[in-house]
Amino acid sequence: MASYPYQQTADSGSRLGFYPRYDDPASPRPSAQMSLYDDQKGFLQPIAGGSPYPPQPYGQQRSYFDDDNAPARFAGQTKQGRGNTPFFKRKKWLIPIVVMLVLAAAAGVVAVLMLTHRSSSENSKVSQNNNESNSHGSTRSGAQPTGTSSAVTPTATVTPLPRYNWLDPNNVAYGVNVGNWLVIERWLDEDWFTSLCPDCVDEWNLAAHLGPNAIPTLQAHYNSFIKESDIDTIKSMGMNMIRVTLGYWAVIDTPGEPFVNAGQLDQLRKLMEWCHARQIYITISMHGLPGSQSGDQSTGRVKSWDVGGAAWFTAQNQARSDQVIQVLATWITQQQPYSSVIASVLPVNEPKQTVSDADSQEVTARQDIVQAFYVRSYKTLSNIGMVMMIHPGYLDGQNPKPWGPFISQNNMDPNLIVWETHPYPGYFPLKYDPDVILETVCNYAQLHQDIQVPVFFGEFSTLSGIKSSAFLQQYWNTQVAAYSQSAGSTFWNWKAMNSTNPDKALNSQNMTRYDFQFLMNQGIVQKPAAGQSTKQFVTSLSNNACTNQRKKRALHDRNGGRLARLF
Repeated sequence: MASYPYQQTADSGSRLGFYPRYDDPASPRPSAQMSLYDDQKGFLQPIAGGSPYPPQPYGQQRSYFDDDNAPARFAGQTKQGRGNTPFFKRKKWLIPIVVMLVLAAAAGVVAVLMLTHRSSSENSKVSQNNNESNSHGSTRSGAQPTGTSSAVTPTATVTPLPRYNWLDPNNVAYGVNVGNWLVIERWLDEDWFTSLCPDCVDEWNLAAHLGPNAIPTLQAHYNSFIKESDIDTIKSMGMNMIRVTLGYWAVIDTPGEPFVNAGQLDQLRKLMEWCHARQIYITISMHGLPGSQSGDQSTGRVKSWDVGGAAWFTAQNQARSDQVIQVLATWITQQQPYSSVIASVLPVNEPKQTVSDADSQEVTARQDIVQAFYVRSYKTLSNIGMVMMIHPGYLDGQNPKPWGPFISQNNMDPNLIVWETHPYPGYFPLKYDPDVILETVCNYAQLHQDIQVPVFFGEFSTLSGIKSSAFLQQYWNTQVAAYSQSAGSTFWNWKAMNSTNPDKALNSQNMTRYDFQFLMNQGIVQKPAAGQSTKQFVTSLSNNACTNQRKKRALHDRNGGRLARLF
């Protein structure tokens, strides 16, 4: 199997990329330390044919130790001279003192050499006696220090994980999202959020409100939100994939914006190491891009529903978004060997091509921009052998058919493309008919037949208008099994906190339908049997309505089409 730039081996002791340091200031954004078209390793070559949005360099910093640009206190200064008179002509009285010191030093060196020779002879005799004694055996246990042992312990080699194969018929992604970690979403923990800023609705305004306290506040959140023991729990539930949301402000500089770099990439690197140790993979979703691609709070900046992601579609923010993907690709390669856990990157999560007052021409123009961004992102990510996810956005969000020709016409390698969708069949709005909900799920399971690449269900929940715990169990099992007929799924979300005074949050019961830990503690999410593979487990879940649907369809066929309804 080919080795890709992000899958190289490195010493475990090496300092790669931006290693998490819990008590240190956050590492600089990658863009502050690399040129946009840095071709040191050939990963960031300019896009073939040129990008219509040439990215602008961000974060270029001159060293304070460059005299031409140093602050006055660091700049080189002309030394004060003493004229042209040689030193010893001005200080003749020092000459005899210097001569005496030189003679004394020479005598000392001779004495040390004589003592060293004598000590070496005695040590040689002792060593000979010890060797003779040891040749007759020793009653002491354990390793003994020897004169030849090195003071430096060689670092162990960390082996990259095997490349994640989205096309493997014997494997499937099964996991959970870690949303509201590196991109803050008020609705997922509203009590905590409003305790910091009652009137803020997104991370943009929260960071502006907190000012100098933004970085320590966010760092405390990062460190408490998910811990290494949580990854053990995820592993114990048979899961092999974690979806992480990320904002552009973690990757490039944000001049004139309140977003802060609080060490988000340090945290991602930490998670990569935890996942590597447990053979869990990560898919990265760029939830927040410059200008906000949808206006949803998941982008970090809320906009009016009518405005949506209009600002993201501008040439300036397309250029900045290009830079985000290019810098992120380079950062991934710098995290070797832990970068081997990165299974894919979604360049833009849920872009909103539609707004209420947009005519068809404007929607088409926005769709062209979305597709052009995917083409440029593909060229960047394929340069490092990284799989790219494609989310269709708000236009035909559950219909992969238009994207098949797009993939072919742009000569995209189907081995490096996965089509992603986010179904919520029981919500938007709430639905109350279990037959309708489950039939919708089973129809989604067939989406992979409409496109030549795998289909990944990157987000789903168990929210519906039905309160029954029995239906909740069936709804979970049916979705997980159905979505595993192609590339698999990741549930949204690792945790969703109840609010004592819900505004952006949902009511308590509805919040639990987004809360993996609640479902796990209630026994809705079950553990696989010992020795059971992920594929075997998710496809064998009981009470799977799609299995019943297939049986009823078969019965319908045997009865000459007399079964009018599947449920």
